[in-house]
Amino acid sequence: MRAPERSQYRIIAVSLRRDDIAAADHIANALRDEGWPHANRSLVLREALLALRDTLKNRSPEEIFKHFVERRGRRISPSTKPDSAA
Repeated sequence: MRAPERSQYRIIAVSLRRDDIAAADHIANALRDEGWPHANRSLVLREALLALRDTLKNRSPEEIFKHFVERRGRRISPSTKPDSAA
């Protein structure tokens, strides 16, 4: 008798901002409204990770780092950016 296979999924904790949760919920709701009955945050986040993986495929660690620095830098609000005059 074969041993039962372990699930392909693991439960992990992820910290998300309220607006990130709202965005994931909005996408999951849209999918459900259009006929994807089991759409949820987990599906949305897995899809987002696949898209990121595709974007960063074949990039060096330095290029991956640069990608994140550039994206985060664009999203930092002016009030939280360091003062260049200081």
